[in-house]
Formats: sequence, structure tokens, C-alpha cells
Amino acid sequence: MVNKVLLGVLGGIVLLSVAVGGFLGWQLSADTPVEGAEEADDVEEVTPADDGETNASDDGDRNETAASFNASEVDTVAIEDGIVAAVNAGRAESDRDPLSEYDALTEMARFHSAGMADQGYPSHAAAGYDTVERYEEFDLYDQCRVPDDTRSGVREGRELETITRVTLNTTEAPDEREVAKTVATQWAADEEARTKLTYRYASRLGVGVEVTDSGYVYATLDLC
Repeated sequence: MVNKVLLGVLGGIVLLSVAVGGFLGWQLSADTPVEGAEEADDVEEVTPADDGETNASDDGDRNETAASFNASEVDTVAIEDGIVAAVNAGRAESDRDPLSEYDALTEMARFHSAGMADQGYPSHAAAGYDTVERYEEFDLYDQCRVPDDTRSGVREGRELETITRVTLNTTEAPDEREVAKTVATQWAADEEARTKLTYRYASRLGVGVEVTDSGYVYATLDLC
């Protein structure tokens, strides 16, 4: 059964139509190659400021039509897989090699999304770690310093991380494929996030998703 899901991200501006200049080469629409995807009838997408980061907490900012499902009903792995597929489709459109999934990055990304959910707002700092400290804690800092396009410098810390929070307004558990598509499309429409996801010399990624009973989806993508 197709759930009619209203998906939004707090703290930004509503996208006009379902593309921004063709997403500058990204083709993330209903035909994004996420197997079996079904198109929602009423999807509203909003781009956040500063790559999804805000210091607003959950308190007092819930919509009147809040979600009323158990977060355990949502298959977060399916959302993560859908995001990976959509991101790699976007990279192909930008003439970039696909990113391979790296278990250590996935573990770190899930840790960060859970930390954001616990604190109640998206930020590159959560659970006592900023991005650099998190890469160090997971023994990824030294191996995940990605060369810039000129190979004269390296990218590290927040330059390797993309985050967001999506709001679900539905009385039923959402379609995971639609959630994944919305997250990826929102990142594709944000210049900073899109730049990160099309780094020429990035080769690996990890995606972590955390869903809360109050209807929030926190997503983290880390690069190596």
C-alpha cells in the first residue's frame, strides 16, 4: 500500500518544482534507480541552511499533524540503501565513479545520527564529538583524508560529512524508498551537500539513519 507521506526538512526554503536547474546534472526523481520505488502523491521538499544543521531542538517545533507510528516499524537499512543508490546515480550523472560502502563509515554515520536524534536537532557535533573527533574515535581520520580536486590539499572533518533531518507527517509507517529519495534529492538541491557528494577523489561512503517516534528522520553520510 502506498503511503501518502508529507516529507519536509526544517529550517530552509521550499524547492520549486522537483528540480533546481536539473540539479546541475543530478537526475534524482521518480526514476532514481531504487528498486521498486513508489511515488508519493504529496511530497514537499525543503532545503536546510548550512547542510542541514540547526541548533533548534525538537521542543515546540512539531507540526500539528505529527507522525503517530512506532519508529521500530521503519526499516532504516532500506532507507540507507536507497540513499546510497540515489547518491551513486547522481555521481554517474556528474561523471564520477560510484562510492563503495564501507562498514566502518556506516557504523560511524549511524552513531552520529543516533546522537543527533538524542539531542533533538541536526548538527555536525553530537554525542560529545565533532566531525574530526568522530573520525578519530572510529580510527578513520588518517585513512579518510580525501585529496581535493587539484591533489594539492586534503579534505577532512565537516568537508567529508553531510547531514539532514526530515520530518514525517503520516499516521502510518512511511515508505522507506520515498524517504531515501527525498533525503537524496534534498542534498542534490543543496550546493554544499552536492559538492561533497561529487568529490572526484572520494571512493567510499557510509550512511546512517535514525528514526524517532516523534516523526523525525536523521541522516548522516560520511565520506572516505
